[in-house]
Amino acid sequence: MLIEIGQKAKETSYILGKIGTDLKNAGLLAAAQEILDEEDEILKANAADVAKAKERGMAPGLVDRLELNHKRIEGIVEGMRQVVGLEDPVGEVISMKRRPNGLLIGQKRVPFGVIGIIYEARPNVTADAFALCFKTGNAVILRGGSDALESNKAIVTAIRNGLKKEGIPEDAISLIEDTSHETAREFMRMNGYLDVLIPRGGAGLIRTVVENSTVPVIETGTGNCHIYVDESADFDMALDIIFNAKTQRIGVCNACESTLVHRKIAKEFLPLMKKRLDEKNVEIRADEGARSIVPEFTAATEEDWGKYAFSREPLEGRFSNEQKMQYTHKANDCGREWAEKIARQYGTRNPGELAEKLGMKVKTPKVPVGGGLVLFAQFVEPDEITIFTDCVDKASKLEEECGCNLLRRENLTNTLLAHELFHAIEEQHVKEIYTRTERVELWRKPFSNKSMISCLSEIAAMAFAGKLLDLKVSPYMLDVLLVYSYDKNAAWGLYDEIMNMTKKQ
Repeated sequence: MLIEIGQKAKETSYILGKIGTDLKNAGLLAAAQEILDEEDEILKANAADVAKAKERGMAPGLVDRLELNHKRIEGIVEGMRQVVGLEDPVGEVISMKRRPNGLLIGQKRVPFGVIGIIYEARPNVTADAFALCFKTGNAVILRGGSDALESNKAIVTAIRNGLKKEGIPEDAISLIEDTSHETAREFMRMNGYLDVLIPRGGAGLIRTVVENSTVPVIETGTGNCHIYVDESADFDMALDIIFNAKTQRIGVCNACESTLVHRKIAKEFLPLMKKRLDEKNVEIRADEGARSIVPEFTAATEEDWGKYAFSREPLEGRFSNEQKMQYTHKANDCGREWAEKIARQYGTRNPGELAEKLGMKVKTPKVPVGGGLVLFAQFVEPDEITIFTDCVDKASKLEEECGCNLLRRENLTNTLLAHELFHAIEEQHVKEIYTRTERVELWRKPFSNKSMISCLSEIAAMAFAGKLLDLKVSPYMLDVLLVYSYDKNAAWGLYDEIMNMTKKQ
């Protein structure tokens, strides 16, 4: 089925690359009008998606993101008509140079060919994606989420009907109706048919596409939006902006996720912000500085960080959110309990002294052998812990710039060492420590097969380091801060991913 879709899209792309602006605009207008004409069918299909979503217990904000009505249909149509008004980029000459030998070399915009897009719940994306791809002379193959399948099918049918009326090949747009993970992965490997693949959605989706696709990928951001309130800000205006950005539609990608308030106005502004957002029952998760001003603010917990840890777990898809939280809670308890146990047993909380008493050989090379691999620290059985000093050196320079106490050389080294000490303790107490005894059954027949949940070890190690050293900041922050020392863009991407995972929908 996928191959057939790919073949038709590829054949159509050769036609689309040659049709003129007038015909493309006519096709867009016809498709937009058909969506209006088939509004009743689209809304009926959408109602079925919404009903299923509510039955599954989807959060109200996400249901709102999924739901269509007359006004939103009109918004979809208006967006397509706005694309008609955009200049046609196909054939535009960007630059032209004559070489000393007389050869004239230029850059001209041309279509990709076939664009694949994998996206999540919002059905309006179906029309938006088509409009932009079609205007630029590309065929598009869409793979939406299962939550919006019926809505997407109805919208695609309307668009194809509109194109047909203008004599344009319907396969300018195709929808993959099989929403299984297996089909999605097959889609990511259609090198002979797809010219580029674009993921549009949350951090998990984007990471899956980037890691599994053999087709060139245009990596997008995760939509983590920030508001900064400066000391010179008009309070009423700032509160109106925050209220609108956070509560108008909480499920859309431009909804506010984070707010940063200037320290000089925090005491006056934060209580006002809480009062305003209380009108919509918004939960505010804040750092210790903000919570010292408004104690009612919620602190981010280690259980929240567990969502991030579980996103790296190979068995992640086997667990419900509730199960993940239970596992995370137990792993955190395990790490904290063993921190206290080891500190009492050996009479010290100093990681260096503990390493010596536990018989560990601590090495401090600059970088891992072999190069090309960035590691901060590692434990190698049975008794070797390595702290790579390159990351410590880079972080120390960063600490000079930002003043982050966690990045001070001594504090950073101790935190990394404490984390790896837990892994050493795991090996020494493999039959009694929770992170090694807790297992999940993969299958029963013909033989029972059980596996460890690897992320629990990392969760517990973070809790161990935090408790042993009485850290005021979660050790998970090192994932962002140390990456920042090497690659600022990668660190911001990781930060956005974590923030999206730790928030409540």
